[in-house]
Amino acid sequence: SAAMAFQLLNLRSENFRPLYDGPMVHGTISGDGRLFNLYQAPYALTYLCADSLAVEDRPVGDLRLAASYSEGNKAIDVSGNLQRDTLRAFDFTGWISPGEAQELNLQLNMDRFDLRFIDPYLPSSISHIQGKVSGQVAVTGRFDEPRLIGYADMEDAGLRIDYLNTAYRFTHRVNIRPDMFAIDQVK
Repeated sequence: SAAMAFQLLNLRSENFRPLYDGPMVHGTISGDGRLFNLYQAPYALTYLCADSLAVEDRPVGDLRLAASYSEGNKAIDVSGNLQRDTLRAFDFTGWISPGEAQELNLQLNMDRFDLRFIDPYLPSSISHIQGKVSGQVAVTGRFDEPRLIGYADMEDAGLRIDYLNTAYRFTHRVNIRPDMFAIDQVK
């Protein structure tokens, strides 16, 4: 059974742009891994660090990622965490399918995660998102149209509804569904 080791050092994430749709992701990727059984049904194990990640111009943090791939299920099993300064902002487990399907199935656990980085993914009628979020969210669907289900406890959160020309600030739980963010009895 043929095997091969590889190592990445300071690879720019912009090089992966042809492989995904959506906002531009910036950062520097380093890590190592091994490929096994190259001539039959290959599989891979890898550990990657993506430092100084940003979505468009919004800083996200440093990502630590363990991944394994098997030719049989055409998906990459992933687990890892995102750290921002000294705060472990979230961890995640699940799988992604980066080929034609571009599907994902992830469970996110957030701890005072900075909301600003999701601004590029919001509808154009919503802007200036801010605040910290803790909670659990399942992310499924496609890379360019993720489907979210879960809850988020918002701390000093804010956003602007452009067509109302109104900014909102609140600290409250938000129930997250594929077609809505539900906020009940919020002041």
